[in-house]
Parts: sequence; structure tokens; C-alpha cells
Amino acid sequence: MNPRGARWNIRCGLAAVGVAVALAAGPGAAAAAIAPAGPAEEAAPAKAPEFKFSGDYASLAAEQQRLIADWCARLARQIGKKVDPPELYAKIPISSRTTFEAVTHALIHSPLTDAAGQSLGAAIGLVDHLETVAGEVPEARGDLQFRIYVQMKPGAQETLDRCREFLPGENKRYHKGYPLSYRQDGGVPSIQISLSADGARADIDVDYRSSKIPAAIFNGHTSSANSDVRAGDNVDRHNGRWSGLADWWRNLFGLPLVKTGAAPAAAEEHVIPLAPRSGRGKIQEAVQDFLTEWLVEQRPELAMAYLSHRAYGCVPPEEPGQPVDQGMAPVCILMSMAEANRILGRPARLADVVAGDPLQAAWLKPVPKHDPALFSLYQVPDDVGEAADCAGGAVTAAAPLTGASRPDYGDFYLSAFHLKTAGARGATVSLLWTKESDYWKVVAFRREPPEAAPAATPDLRPAAAAAPALVRMPGDPAMTDAARRFFTAWLVAKDIPAAMAFFSPQVYPCLKKYLPEDAPATPPSGEVGPRLRHALADSSARVGPQRRLEEILQPVEPVLPVIGLVDHPDMAAFAILSVPDHLGERAGCDPAPQPGGRRSAPTVEAKYGHYFATSFQFRVQGGEPASIYLLWTRAAGEWTIVWLSIDTP
Repeated sequence: MNPRGARWNIRCGLAAVGVAVALAAGPGAAAAAIAPAGPAEEAAPAKAPEFKFSGDYASLAAEQQRLIADWCARLARQIGKKVDPPELYAKIPISSRTTFEAVTHALIHSPLTDAAGQSLGAAIGLVDHLETVAGEVPEARGDLQFRIYVQMKPGAQETLDRCREFLPGENKRYHKGYPLSYRQDGGVPSIQISLSADGARADIDVDYRSSKIPAAIFNGHTSSANSDVRAGDNVDRHNGRWSGLADWWRNLFGLPLVKTGAAPAAAEEHVIPLAPRSGRGKIQEAVQDFLTEWLVEQRPELAMAYLSHRAYGCVPPEEPGQPVDQGMAPVCILMSMAEANRILGRPARLADVVAGDPLQAAWLKPVPKHDPALFSLYQVPDDVGEAADCAGGAVTAAAPLTGASRPDYGDFYLSAFHLKTAGARGATVSLLWTKESDYWKVVAFRREPPEAAPAATPDLRPAAAAAPALVRMPGDPAMTDAARRFFTAWLVAKDIPAAMAFFSPQVYPCLKKYLPEDAPATPPSGEVGPRLRHALADSSARVGPQRRLEEILQPVEPVLPVIGLVDHPDMAAFAILSVPDHLGERAGCDPAPQPGGRRSAPTVEAKYGHYFATSFQFRVQGGEPASIYLLWTRAAGEWTIVWLSIDTP
């Protein structure tokens, strides 16, 4: 093993494998790491001439070239070979190139100013490093496609808080691992910058189409066209706000340069597939297929399809105390897996190189119908699984089990195994699995030293500050009764006038941003009321004749620790949240921060009891339902809805 390989063993040894790293990878493999190529997108018709309409590295702006060149330099350090930026950029799939160019072009042409009108630079100046580009990912949710993932510069969050052009909010359900949302003001198209909890990383996309009521509450973004600059007239929308983006991906007659068909990529290209081979089967099948592709078939790039980008935060940083370079994480993982193949050789069967490790914890539920000689498999309580996720690179400590006696199971699974050779055994490797866009994916991993196995139950969490557990708070019986009467009138009894009576006119400004695009830009309050009535009637009709609220709705739990969860009889349908007074008082729609906004930190001890919120989603088959939040307070002695927010992908 060369000295560089020995150094990799220290700085990027995969936490899921107790082996050294030494693999010479070329730029072709790097293209797979930055944006896995989809066979339907990249397969060109036989003998078709290749035309280029810009879209190459030389045509990029200086700021865009800086990000690509920096990515290539970081990759070169990892693999010990020079990486040519123009050559690599030409290998990136079309959907990833157009996404990168559209998002960065919008950032370049979005100036920021403070409250006094003084310049804070352009939004692109907030971005330090490019991590990866997510282009088209078939069957994935809208918030997992057509976006870039970046490392932000120090102080970027403070600049966003100071500037007038981006409004703060919360990603309460979507953009997993990026809970802090900043949406560009001024309507669509607009940039959304979603920050990690520490403000160090971001998921950035352009929303070209606004989700409008009533459709938005059933499907936040009806298709990936929301953020794909190639779709429909999105490039015209883009240039209407940020001029100068060339639609090089279309020919003279407007035919997109996106190929159809299902011709697979050549095996020697070692492309990471967009979807794992057995990812839609049973969890037992997914775990075994992951190990088989990696260790028996010797195709670690195929097994990489089982790793969610959320797991990249589990890769150790280059130096202790430094942030994880998640742009290089998939390269590091792939190299580690390939080195394991070199050390273990080509086994005839899995049992020759892998063995299951039993784990001991009262909260683990064994899963039957798999071979325990190869790996152990357990169900994990949902709240523990959520907290153990590596998303954002800074994982909080696992929350205590909800409901001391009967935690919820079904969303997360834990597999454990170790690799073995004739003379030694490796560390216990634990993989946390959950469904992502209907495919089983690894979202966190951890290894324990051989001396700790097999009795130890591994801690899946990288070291991080513990997050406060979900807090139960007392409710108000009159508010709980009012909420139940509202939902029953709206969705069960179909009594729309009775449901409308719960809304204060204060809600009307909130509705303006959710109105259809053909609505007046600033409709008077008198026009908003009928639209709200129509939205309530339309959504009530869509759910049909169900007689139980829990068949229609599902709850959305709070994100911020200062917001408590209230126990009530309809918890299976909607959540009631106890909102501190300092947040409730600042809630507004024109354009104050949402409840929980980061600009409204209390200066005194939080007080409760005057504001509550109901949060819920519609139960739908397919699609992406929005999370809906209604803020309640007393008006003339009655509990009334005074604020509304629709959280979409």
C-alpha cells in the first residue's frame, strides 16, 4: 500500500468499514460522484451527430468556474491524480449541468442589500464550496431533485438575516437536514436557500412555479417541473427575473437535448445508478443485495446507490474538528469499498467475507426471515431513527422514546455485520435504513471496534450537542374543542360557512401568496374571502365522504424546541402545538417571520397559553402533500384562526 493510501486510512476511512483505503480513481468516476448519470438521460441515439450549444466549461461565468475548479482540486487531492475541470464538466449529465448553471446564474444576479439599502454583495458570494449537484432523479420527491448542495461561507446566515431580499422561515417537513429556509422575496421565480441547523451547509434551488391553493394542499409541487429550468417555459420565467441564461440544451426547433430510451451505461464506466437494484423490495432483500453487489459482484458503485446523501455526514472529516467535506464523501466511500474488495478478494459467497453481529437493546425489535449468519436486522423506534440521521453533518442526540411504553416502529431499521478474513475480523458495522422516494436507503452508519462486539449496541450518532426532547405541554380545553369543531365542519359535515366562521380577516394577507397566478397581484381582502371559501369547499369535496378525521388527515409534529406538543383526542389526525407568546405576537403575513422564525428570539422567559397552532397534512396516495399550519388565539372570547402557512417542498 502506498503512503497516500495509508494517509487516506486516517482521514477518510469509511466509518462503515474497518479497512484501509487505496484506490486510484479517474475523472470518470468523479463525474459519477458529483451527479450520478441516469441511463435514460445520457443514452444517445446511434450515429447521431453531436452538437454543442454552449453548456461547456468555457462558457461559464467566473464565479461558476471557481466552484467547479475548486471541486476538481478537492477531488484531485483525494485520488492523487490531476482532474481537468473542462473534461469533468463535459461528463456531467445534462440535467445536472442545467441545474448548476440555472441556480448559480440566479445567485450571481441576485444582489443583497441591508435595511439601509447598502450593498451586501451578490447571493453567490455566500457560497464557499460546491458539494454536489442533484439533477433529474426519476421518481424522487421534488425537494430531492434539481438543486445544488453547497458549503456556505462563515457569516452567510447572518447576511441572509440582515438582507431585505430573503425572508426567513422553517422547512418543517421537506428538505431533510436543512431546516432553516430563506425564500427570495418578489414572487416566482425565486431562489430558496435551505440551511443546515448550524448554517454551514445549504440546499439551493429555484422555484419556477408557485404551489397554489387548493391543489397545493394535496400536492405541494405537482411535478419536478417546479425546479427544472428545461421544463415548459421555465427558462423564459428565469430570464424574466435574471436575464442572460442561454437555453443551450435546445436545438433550433426547441427539441430538448434529453434522450429517451433505457440503454444502460457501459459497465466499464462504473456509474452509480440512480436507484438501488432491490430498493423497492423487502428490507431484508435490500440489505443482502447491498452486501452482494459490493462484496461478491465486486461492484461497489452499484452498492453506492443504496446510500442516501444524508449519510455522507457520517464520514469523518479530513482533520479533527474540521467540517465534513460532503462533496468528497461519496468519493471517499467508494474508494473505501473498493479497497475492501482488494483486501478480501473475490469470494464465492457472502458467508466467506461477512458475518452478522447480534445487538442488545430492549428497544430493538428483531426482524425475521433473513439469514442472521450474514447480518442482524432490527426495527428501530421511529423517534430514535429520526434523531440518529446524519443529515446536515451535525446530528443531534437521539430523543427519548415517545410514550414510555409503546414507541412507534416501522420507518427505520438497523443492520449490523462485520467483515472477516482468514486471520482477523473487522469492526461491527451498523447501517440505519429507511425509505427515501420509495427506495430503501442507508441514512446513517457507524462502526464499533472489534473488542466491543458483539454485545455493544452501536451509537449511530456522530458527536454533537444533544437536542431537547419533544416537550408535552398543557392545552386549553376550549381551543381543543374549537379545533375539532372546525375540522369536523370543514371535512366531515362539509359545512363550509361554519368552517369559515373560525377564520379572522387577519388570515387574508397570508392567502395572497397562495393564490393562482392569474389572480390580481394584490387582491383586496374582499376578494380573498371568497377564494378561501372556494379552497375549503374544493378540498372538502376532494376527500369524499369519510366520516373520521384520522382517515383524512395526519399530524405534523413541531420542529422548534420552544414549541410544545399538546395531547388531545384527535392526535391521529392533527397536532395541536403550544406556541410561546413572543412568537404568536409576531406572527403575520405581510411580511413578518413565521412562528419560529429565527429573528424573533425571546429576550425574556417564554410564556404560553395565549397561542396554539394546528398542524396537519392530507392523507394522499402519491404526490407531495403540503404541511399546513394554522395559528389560533382568542378574539372576542372565541378561539380564532389568525395566521396560515402552507409548507411545500
